[in-house]
Amino acid sequence: MVLSAPIVRMLKLFCWILLIGVFFANSIIIMLAFIPFVFALVGIFLKPPSAISIERSFSRDKVFSGETIEARLDIEIGSGLGIVELSEILPRHFEVVEGCNYKVIWKGLGPKSFKMTYSIKCTTSGTYYIGNTAIKINQSILGHISSGMERNPITLEVRPRLFDTGKAKSSSNFSKIPMPLGSLANMGMPTLEFKEIKQYSYGDPFRYINWKATARNLNRGGYWPVINEYEKEGKKSVWIYLNISKSMNMGSNIRNSFESGLEAANALAEFYIKQNLFVAFGTYNDMVEFIYPGTGEKHYHKILKLILRCSSNIAAVKNAGVKQLSLKESVVSHKKYLAGSKPLFVIVTRYSDKFSEQLEQGIDEMSKHTVNKKGIYQIMVINIIGYGMAAEATTEKLAAQLLHLKDKNKIQKLRKKCIWIDWDPSQMSFSKALMSQVVGI
Repeated sequence: MVLSAPIVRMLKLFCWILLIGVFFANSIIIMLAFIPFVFALVGIFLKPPSAISIERSFSRDKVFSGETIEARLDIEIGSGLGIVELSEILPRHFEVVEGCNYKVIWKGLGPKSFKMTYSIKCTTSGTYYIGNTAIKINQSILGHISSGMERNPITLEVRPRLFDTGKAKSSSNFSKIPMPLGSLANMGMPTLEFKEIKQYSYGDPFRYINWKATARNLNRGGYWPVINEYEKEGKKSVWIYLNISKSMNMGSNIRNSFESGLEAANALAEFYIKQNLFVAFGTYNDMVEFIYPGTGEKHYHKILKLILRCSSNIAAVKNAGVKQLSLKESVVSHKKYLAGSKPLFVIVTRYSDKFSEQLEQGIDEMSKHTVNKKGIYQIMVINIIGYGMAAEATTEKLAAQLLHLKDKNKIQKLRKKCIWIDWDPSQMSFSKALMSQVVGI
């Protein structure tokens, strides 16, 4: 039988006191030596709590970022006598909002069963495995006996929040949300956009005959009618690019710019796919991923899977030797998929002086592949203001406002080239920021 550490210590203490008493021939010291010996005997025959089983469940297994779910543990202790301490190990991005994930139980002579419930808020999107419970067993006589870990993980998927479509139901609000103006194709329904004048061919509609050009052609000796050719309507598309860099790590583990960027990218992807548009999604800077344009629910889940896989741990990505591309380089590498289309580009980022030049170069590259309307290209930049999420004290909040004003003066040049949306997640929701600042394109 393997003795626990407290029992071994008691036996050692008994031996040392007994030897001292024999050495000095002191009967009182010899009698005192039997006190730790009695404690050791009691510890050997009085078993500590054992046969601990834990059944874990959550109110939901799929939630959106910021939502609260309830965790429930059904715990049974079969035998033993003593104190049991239980502590649920949670990921650092989770916050306990109600109840407690730590409990101390006194285990008596008979079997004991009890429930432990608490509520947690999921603040960061991703796939988590929750189910590690630290257990500390204390015997009623000797105190701490052993520590262990009960591992029974349950998968919990936390998705970024979606766009509040309820606020966009009215025509006035819906018109504020930027939409792609169109896309060109070799086949499809003709649009009102004029392409060229060509000679009539069998099968061409008579209504497209340009009678004035035909008359001029007859005067020059021609005898075939001349028709107007219009651009064919293709599938409208939206290209979303998300900045994955250290500049997005503004804030705390609970609230930060990176998580807000994931929320904005996911909300826009879900919204545009619901409008039956083709959506492409890509990342740039410290991690480069790309999903080609597609539509439908299956394509949305493909984008969502990539969003959940994105990590804010940029150092780990760099150490892995992942290829890094700037925004311009990322657009150039996929420009073959832009042929024949004029998409709406969406850039989700946080403005910083370090990447301001790269952002401008990326916007200039995108402007080559999209439409210019009223002097503004179909490029929308979601600028996540992260200063407020890192500020707690009054002086810190004032400093955050000053830093934002400083950035605001620097981005005036970029505002003239695109639709610029400033979003402070600590002040308002994404849907409110979008519809309160966009005036249409």
